[in-house]
Amino acid sequence: MLTKIKAVLTAPRKFFQRIQKEKGFKKAFIYFAILSLFSAVVGFLFSLLMLPLYQQILSSLSLNIPTLQYNSGWMILNQLLGYLIGLLACFIVAGLLHAWILIFGGKADYVKTYQLYVYSRTPQFLFGWIPVLGFIAYIYGLVILIIGTMSLHKIRKTKAILMYVIPIGLFFLFMLVFWGFAIYFMSTNPEILQTILAQYQ
Repeated sequence: MLTKIKAVLTAPRKFFQRIQKEKGFKKAFIYFAILSLFSAVVGFLFSLLMLPLYQQILSSLSLNIPTLQYNSGWMILNQLLGYLIGLLACFIVAGLLHAWILIFGGKADYVKTYQLYVYSRTPQFLFGWIPVLGFIAYIYGLVILIIGTMSLHKIRKTKAILMYVIPIGLFFLFMLVFWGFAIYFMSTNPEILQTILAQYQ
């Protein structure tokens, strides 16, 4: 497991060349289950430690947003459900990724795309819960995804870059606008956010 993690992070091109011989979903699924569990646990513990700081930051911004108070039972249940849903959703996401790759002339089958998706998530699973570093991990995960697409699906470098960077860039632009509007709306209508948070208290 540790050897595979090291290979993905330090030599992704060689790693994807080697896993062309890997058969089926089993190894990739176990890898996904273990790393996603690690990410869920450490992310949950980190959020508990950082919650007072988040509350202090929200208060200092004077956005008229009510203080966040979470019920620990709800938080644990949400993490558990999120983990279980993630185990099932990874097959769906891999399927969508496979359809997208086929549009651009991908050569490999769905099994290889599933492996590609799982192993490219390695940086996010290990470091995604850390502020700032999590964003860097996401970018590096994208780099690994591009390299894997080139290796497993025999897609040229320029096409592999553009087929991911353009839609992701548009998505981030949309999310920036969405969250800007959401923060403004909640700050001017704090009673709505209070109603939403009440069900978790």
